[in-house]
Amino acid sequence: MAAPTVVTLQPQYVVAGPNMSRAMWQTGLMDCCTDCGVCCCGTFCYPCLGCQVAGDMNECCLCGTSVAMRTLYRTRYNIPGSICSDYCITFWCPVCSVCQIKRDINKRREMGIFWSAPLFSLQHGGIVHVLDPSGTNVWPQQATSSPSSPPVPSLTDAVEPVPPTPRKKVAEDCP
Repeated sequence: MAAPTVVTLQPQYVVAGPNMSRAMWQTGLMDCCTDCGVCCCGTFCYPCLGCQVAGDMNECCLCGTSVAMRTLYRTRYNIPGSICSDYCITFWCPVCSVCQIKRDINKRREMGIFWSAPLFSLQHGGIVHVLDPSGTNVWPQQATSSPSSPPVPSLTDAVEPVPPTPRKKVAEDCP
């Protein structure tokens, strides 16, 4: 009898793509003095700042102050952290959280590395594509069409319906 296999390390989700190294926040959580305008907006009109952050991220205005927005931003830029830390920061210091995200967006815009469009797109049968800021595919590279290679289907291509296969009645189907 063979010994049971024990899994000691769970598989990890990894997306390969250009420049996907670990990054850090551009400013600290409490670095309000680095951009007083953002700090004042967050202090005196917190919902407005949350709406600005959501707009910058092409998301619904109502989710700008949420844990989901912080997690989305952190994962988009490969910033270390966890959903638990995002929850704690958003729960105990919501103004600081939204201000940090907005300062980070502003700094990344200045450096030309802010992407408001989604970085990844699931297309063509579940293949992950990496998009550049203009929304064009940068990875994986598309093969050029040649007579010997089949065309790559798009999501808008017509799909022929497949009729269901007839099923035999079994004893469980009878009343």
